[in-house]
Amino acid sequence: MKDWFAGIREVTLIENIKYVIKNLIYRFKVRFIYKKHLINTKLPKNQWYDFDIRLLYGNMNLLAEFVEQEHPFTKIDWDGREDTRKIKDRIIEIYTWWKKDREKEIDRIDKFRSDWHKETFEKDIEVKGVVDPFHYRLNNRTETSKKYFEELKKVEDKLAKKETKYLKYLIDKKNYLWT
Repeated sequence: MKDWFAGIREVTLIENIKYVIKNLIYRFKVRFIYKKHLINTKLPKNQWYDFDIRLLYGNMNLLAEFVEQEHPFTKIDWDGREDTRKIKDRIIEIYTWWKKDREKEIDRIDKFRSDWHKETFEKDIEVKGVVDPFHYRLNNRTETSKKYFEELKKVEDKLAKKETKYLKYLIDKKNYLWT
């Protein structure tokens, strides 16, 4: 029978110690410096965020990290096949929406919310003798206030649907997000 271990030399004690030290340094860096086991949502600290917000921000910031740090479109030929070209275009679309366009949608929602609040709670309405002016104003809204509220609901729903669509797409194509 042939000796399978004939070409393998013995590892010295010093080589073993070097390996253990390098491995410990690597594990330390991964755990405490690179922190790739954590997902950074980049949400402001010291506030409460529901799970849906953390899920959205975590996944979208992972996508941004993928595009900005791994530079997948320079390392991989995405244009070689039709399906990967479409995926690349969609990834760029989602990334651009997250980094630039979503902020405009949030600003639009904030404007509708502000207009609705002014019309509902800051407009001079006679509330003398009412025990709970807040609920009185809420239940006796003007037509303009109702219109603002309906528009606010529409733009919020539209944004929520887009967020869900993009999250589903990322989960569906997660196997393409590596370099």
